[in-house]
Amino acid sequence: MVENTPIRSGRRWLVIISFGIGALILFCALLPSIMSTQWGKGRALGLVTPHLPGEMRVESWSLSWLGEQRLDGVVYTDPQSGMQVDAAGLTVSKGLSSFLLDRGNLGTITLSQPSIQITLPEPSQEDEKTSQTSQPVKSPPQDTLPESQPPSAPGAPAIAFPPISGLLLVEQGSIAVVRSGATAEQIAKDVTMKIDVTSATDPITYELALASSKGTGVVSGQGQVLIGTTGIELSSIQPAGELRITDWEISQLLGLAAAYAALPTGDGILNSTINFGGELNQGVNLDGTIDLTNLQLSGGPLATDQPSVNKATIDFSAVTRTETVELSSLKLSSPLASGNLTATIGDGGAVQFNSDLRIDLPEVSRQFPHSLGLQEGLKISRGMLELQADTTIKQGKSRFTTTASIAGLAGDRGGKHI
Repeated sequence: MVENTPIRSGRRWLVIISFGIGALILFCALLPSIMSTQWGKGRALGLVTPHLPGEMRVESWSLSWLGEQRLDGVVYTDPQSGMQVDAAGLTVSKGLSSFLLDRGNLGTITLSQPSIQITLPEPSQEDEKTSQTSQPVKSPPQDTLPESQPPSAPGAPAIAFPPISGLLLVEQGSIAVVRSGATAEQIAKDVTMKIDVTSATDPITYELALASSKGTGVVSGQGQVLIGTTGIELSSIQPAGELRITDWEISQLLGLAAAYAALPTGDGILNSTINFGGELNQGVNLDGTIDLTNLQLSGGPLATDQPSVNKATIDFSAVTRTETVELSSLKLSSPLASGNLTATIGDGGAVQFNSDLRIDLPEVSRQFPHSLGLQEGLKISRGMLELQADTTIKQGKSRFTTTASIAGLAGDRGGKHI
């Protein structure tokens, strides 16, 4: 009879422990492969989806301890917001082992060929009727808007920016809109984006670009957003940057706008440069120029009128705050009219603006005969309308102060001067 000596018992436990450790190592080594299966993918998405406002689907994915993580056929749908994103793939440059050593560094995340589809809401005729028939709230009339409010008191909503860093890249994307009863209409292609997060205290830098699906128009932008330390108030975020629009053909945008409001359709080329910077609470300054060339309009409220403008330019400066928007300067220059406008839009829809316009009567009468109700054969050959207006609208009450004068008016009808 063989005795179970302590040496034999120790060896047995050593074998068991070694086998257990080996099995654990093998399981860990195979874990990415297990999670890359349909079973593993289903379990992982089942844990993530309940925390998303929409639904996420992934056709397949490949996980690795040392190599990159790759997801193919990524689809995200949010019926409530009307948005769907369908991407060819999403890759993460870091291996799973790197995340264990440094969870704060996300590496480079690349979203390839995302197709963003936005379903527009149906135009609501009921809402339009309500807005036209709503009764103003009775209140004592006031001539001026309240003074700009000071920065929010402590206790405003704060954000806790996590200590993360990484680079997000979007490549070869597209944007389309879907109107009720219509197929998707692409409005932008070649969408690229780069967002670089260095740390919670350094500015987040970004670059973006997209091209018009029709024509040669391009939108590009770059800038930074300073969020600051953990627990900073949302209102103290500091954005800064530049947005540039180059040779954008606006017929598609005018068509979309006309589907939701009584606006004309038409053609034209848009160029614009807008610079901005500041703090959300103290105010973000916006300065820019908008140039419209070869503008042609028709339909909608214009009826039979078909006005055209070779070039119109708008230069503006404004400050946006959490409760007000102040348009400190807007200068319009066009063949139809030129002038200046200042305005303040306050909380609750209160508006105050001052305008000084000079309207070229011969040009306006030539381009808008139907809208002006001019008699047939009447032509205005000379004249300038100068219009100064001060308007205040608050709580449904309106107050107007207008001064108008016409200089050098002349015209004829049927060969007779009038």
